[in-house]
Amino acid sequence: MYTCLQEQDILYTPAELKDLFFHMSKVQIGLILNKYSIRTIFKPPKKIGQILRNPKDERPPLNSAGVYKISCFCGQVYIGKTRRMVNLRIKEHQRNVRIKHVTQSLSEYNKTGHQILFDKTIIANITSYFPRKYREATEIQKHPNKR
Repeated sequence: MYTCLQEQDILYTPAELKDLFFHMSKVQIGLILNKYSIRTIFKPPKKIGQILRNPKDERPPLNSAGVYKISCFCGQVYIGKTRRMVNLRIKEHQRNVRIKHVTQSLSEYNKTGHQILFDKTIIANITSYFPRKYREATEIQKHPNKR
């Protein structure tokens, strides 16, 4: 592909144009191309903040509030929500199952002899109250074999 940029009809290859324009300012390039009805738009360079990644580490998913799902070996699921860290809430469930504390619905379910799979926890990290409540309700409706 060749482009004519001068009145003497000298043809330049794209690589030659790149070298030619390299030493010119954006304004000069715009003026030259404007003669040939070529509209130019210059974008500002990226800011350093856009190039570098966020220096803060992401929190592991179990270390924040959210909705969690605990599965059973038989296929039933327990869906819960917490505003605290999910891993703490799951540890509470494990403790209640271990000591057979029956005030929790998950512990009541365990009395029937089922094997609860605490390692198969699926989670949705949601910190705000109403979105967390809606997500829990949605997850409960999605699982017909809920507990």
